[in-house]
Amino acid sequence: DRFNPAEKRKSGPSELLGILRTDRNFFRYVRVLAIYNFLQGIASPIYIPYMIKTLKMSFTTFCYFGILASIAGAFSNIIWGRLIDKHGNKPVLLTSTLFLIPLPLVYPLSTPSFLLLIYLDALLTGIFWIGFFLSTLNMTLGFATPEKRDQYLAIFSFLPALTATLGSLL
Repeated sequence: DRFNPAEKRKSGPSELLGILRTDRNFFRYVRVLAIYNFLQGIASPIYIPYMIKTLKMSFTTFCYFGILASIAGAFSNIIWGRLIDKHGNKPVLLTSTLFLIPLPLVYPLSTPSFLLLIYLDALLTGIFWIGFFLSTLNMTLGFATPEKRDQYLAIFSFLPALTATLGSLL
C-alpha cells in the first residue's frame, strides 16, 4: 500500500506540535538547528555593513563574494552527495559545521587592502554550507515516515527560519 500525497488528511499546527511531542529525537535535532539559526540570525545583519563600510568593498565586489560562494556550492554539491552516500549524514554534518564555525574569524583579520581572506570565506562558505544543507535535509527525511514526510519538512523549514528571523531582529 503506497502513500498517495493527493489523499486528503488533516494536517495543521496541532499535528506538527504532536510530532515534536512524540518524536523526541527529531525534536532535539530541530531544536539544535533552531538555536544554530538563531545565532546565525544575530550575526548575519552585521556582515554586509562590515564589508561595505569597514572593509570599503564596493557593492559590486560584495556581489562577487556571493557569486563565488554560489559557484563553489554548485560544484561541491555532487561531492557532498557522494560523501553522504559513502559515510552518512552525521559525519558530513559534523565536518561541515566544524569548518563553518571558525569562518567569521576572517573578518577581523581582513583590511581594505587585504581582502583575500574574505574571498577565502566566500569559497569555503559555498562549499561547506552545501554539505550542511544536504546532510540536514537528508537527516530530516530519515526521521520521517513517508506518510508524514511533508509535516517533518514543514517543521524543518519553519522553526529554524523563524528563529533566524527572531535572531536578526535583536
